Amino acid sequence: MRWLCRNVLRLVLVGALLSSSPMTAPAGAAEDGAIRFCFNDWPPYSYVRDGKDQGISVDILREAARRAGLEPSFTELPWKRCLALVEAGEFDAVMDAAQRDEFLQGDVSPTIYTNTLWVRADDPATSIDVDNLGGRSIGLISGYKYGEILDACFNKPNVHKEYSKDDPTNIKNSGSVGSMRSSVTMSSQKTSPTRMGWH
Repeated sequence: MRWLCRNVLRLVLVGALLSSSPMTAPAGAAEDGAIRFCFNDWPPYSYVRDGKDQGISVDILREAARRAGLEPSFTELPWKRCLALVEAGEFDAVMDAAQRDEFLQGDVSPTIYTNTLWVRADDPATSIDVDNLGGRSIGLISGYKYGEILDACFNKPNVHKEYSKDDPTNIKNSGSVGSMRSSVTMSSQKTSPTRMGWH
């Protein structure tokens, strides 16, 4: 059943992206027929396994580029570096970015996710939300935007922020025995920190 739901969702997303918004290539891409994407490790949307670029967003953009007559390339980088290299023109697009005024974005996003707060299982708090983060350390991804409301909560003066390069590293670093950097971790992917003693 999980396989069916995942594949139906993929077909719906591909159809919506490719039929509702035409793909326009940047000027550099039109000249040589190539389009260069960079991304951050963010399963199931974009990631590298066994040396191969994979994920829902990779598949969608690969097909959209093919239909536009372009040859796509994908490179996994730390998020802040990816953003900077797109701004510098070394890549044509960053994949799966939240809305940013400095970037041109289409009306349709192929990603569906929720932002989730994870708390260590040995934390004395019985519940946690963005309103009671005061005095806590929170693990975030360097360069990510979590939305206006969450970003405002994280920027309160009594919230200490610890940054990692991606979600898996963020959860791993925050949950490591003897190197706990944060008591709360923010995740924007389908991850299961429960196996690391989180709840």
